[in-house]
Amino acid sequence: MAALEGTLVAVDAAGDRVDLPEGLSRLLRRASEEIAAGHNVTMLRSDEVLTPNEAAEVLGLSRQYLSRLLDDGVIPSETLPSSAHRRLLLADVLAFQVERDRRRAGVEAFRRAVEDADLADA
Repeated sequence: MAALEGTLVAVDAAGDRVDLPEGLSRLLRRASEEIAAGHNVTMLRSDEVLTPNEAAEVLGLSRQYLSRLLDDGVIPSETLPSSAHRRLLLADVLAFQVERDRRRAGVEAFRRAVEDADLADA
């Protein structure tokens, strides 16, 4: 399947073209790529509340490691009243994911720079 490029448009019931906002176009492009690759796609609101198990699945982490991140305050969470159960906002989980990906990209760029400068054996 060819990648979707350019401005995406929709056609309404009257046959009129409607340009889609760039954010929606990016979402549809990414969703179509994932579906074409055989992956499932789920859309959630950013204010969606997740259980720790759901958050761990979104992040691709073990439940135990996520619990440590929550205990350390790396990802905000709330404990339910009169309970040990916690809940997280999807927006906080996604913010952690973006920051983690940014750090990983920085480490990878540094590693490549060291390799390119031939400093690895210095």
